[in-house]
Amino acid sequence: MRKFLAPLLILAVAAVAGLVTQHQVRTYQNEEVEKRAFTRLQLFLGLRKTALEDHFRSSGSDVRAMSRNTMVQLTLSHLQTAWSAEGEEASALLRADYITKNPFPVDKRDRYAAVPDGSDYSLAHQQFQPWARRFVRHFGYYDLFLIAADGTVLYTFKKEDDFGTNLTIGPYSSSALGYTFAAAKRFGGRKTAFSDFEEYAPSDGAPAAFAGSAIVGKNDAVIGVFAVQMPSAPIEKILDFNEGLGKTGHTYVVGPDNLLRSQLRFSSTPTLLKQQVKSVSITRAHGGFSGTHIVTNSAGEKVLSAYAPLELQTERWALVAEHTQSENLEAVESRWALAAGGLVALVTVLVLFAFLSLLSAHTNGVQRTKAEP
Repeated sequence: MRKFLAPLLILAVAAVAGLVTQHQVRTYQNEEVEKRAFTRLQLFLGLRKTALEDHFRSSGSDVRAMSRNTMVQLTLSHLQTAWSAEGEEASALLRADYITKNPFPVDKRDRYAAVPDGSDYSLAHQQFQPWARRFVRHFGYYDLFLIAADGTVLYTFKKEDDFGTNLTIGPYSSSALGYTFAAAKRFGGRKTAFSDFEEYAPSDGAPAAFAGSAIVGKNDAVIGVFAVQMPSAPIEKILDFNEGLGKTGHTYVVGPDNLLRSQLRFSSTPTLLKQQVKSVSITRAHGGFSGTHIVTNSAGEKVLSAYAPLELQTERWALVAEHTQSENLEAVESRWALAAGGLVALVTVLVLFAFLSLLSAHTNGVQRTKAEP
């Protein structure tokens, strides 16, 4: 029995040494992988934030430039004169002509160039509609508006239910378009006004945001507002770029009401303005802070999360990029830890065997010396 004791002891010591080494290697590697993952997340978040800021900045420049466009200003003037010529029933008459009696389906009303009645409004509309079509298609907007200073919506490209209403006292005065109109007038052409997304009733409840800039006449007087309806598609395109985020990574934005302002990567149902999310990352970003940490998401999973605020004039969105912690523990890292532990165990076995062999040889030599006469 005694002769097996030494080998068993050697194996036990080697196993312990291997396990300790494996644990230390795995801990070190996990820490290093985690650091690299956070660095990637921060870089990715910064790029997405810059892209979103550039998107809104570009839209603001488009709208402000068009509010100063000579054709836009002349068209607004012609439409105002023509609208007044229709009398007190102008809104009802023109809504009937371009909405109720429009010969095209609801989603194709913009194909109607003008009512063939030879009126001043029809002539102005017929001249402006092709230009508006090129503008919205080129820049990717959904709709375009020319609004009088009193709030009357004199022109829309899509001819939805907001056409002919009044944004000061009408049914959409408290809508995102109504807010944009009022803010644009207040800014007086010095900068573009933006709204947050809302489920916009005239567009059948589809999420929409707006941008508008005052059209300024003589003596810097505001004579109207040029506005556009911004779809969510450009934002989705920016956030859908997930190269480098792995299989579980995604980026999303959250409004101050904690409702998503984007479509979640792994959701099969609409999430924009539909799903409310809460987390420490979102709260901190809404507070104006940026950073990284590990948190538990709504699904109960541990995730590596990077967050930052996204300033949108009067609103602040939370921008978050994250992926699961489990994806961070790559199989190759585990194999290296296992290999390192095995190597240490093997070296320990060899060293102990060598030591015991030398010790045994020394002991035998001593015993032979004592046994000699």
